[in-house]
Amino acid sequence: MITVVSRILPSLTLIMMRSLRNSSLFHRGGYVHGDIRDTNIMVKKDFSPGFMLVDFDWSGTIGEARYPVNVYQGERLWRPDGAEDGQLVMPEHDMQMLYAIFPEGTFV
Repeated sequence: MITVVSRILPSLTLIMMRSLRNSSLFHRGGYVHGDIRDTNIMVKKDFSPGFMLVDFDWSGTIGEARYPVNVYQGERLWRPDGAEDGQLVMPEHDMQMLYAIFPEGTFV
């Protein structure tokens, strides 16, 4: 197990997160999320296996979904290059955000 955002994620959840990261099933379905960050990955309170990706207000079809105006308004969060006001949400952006949360070597 590893600690992420002050929580312990069970091994099965880590396997599922690795699967999401490695296979990009969401992207293969033709969709992008646009706002993958630790606060948008939910795990169960009892830490049982499983996770849920939430906050789909920036998501949409690849090639159509765009970042809203004032993406950086308020607290300045790290975003991948090109993740800017009015620009297309790219699958690469989702993956870069996921790698920022779970760096290389996090999963064995």
